[in-house]
Amino acid sequence: MKTWLVLWGVIHFVVVGALYMNPFVDRIYKRFSDHPGVRKWPSITRYVATMFIGTQVEVYILAAAFFYLAPRYTLACLPLQS
Repeated sequence: MKTWLVLWGVIHFVVVGALYMNPFVDRIYKRFSDHPGVRKWPSITRYVATMFIGTQVEVYILAAAFFYLAPRYTLACLPLQS
């Protein structure tokens, strides 16, 4: 199970990176770069590492919630578990 969580975490990180680190979003960030609500990272390496760890934590929390709740509720898209 842990291997799948890491795999999904990496896939999630790549998808989120593609959505939020593209030229369209970059123009928006540049336009509002002086706004106090836009955080300025001193290092791109630290930014990417923080984002990677954050996405891993998010995936683990969502997976834990799923594995906790799935046996307790019957969903139309999931087979019944005995």
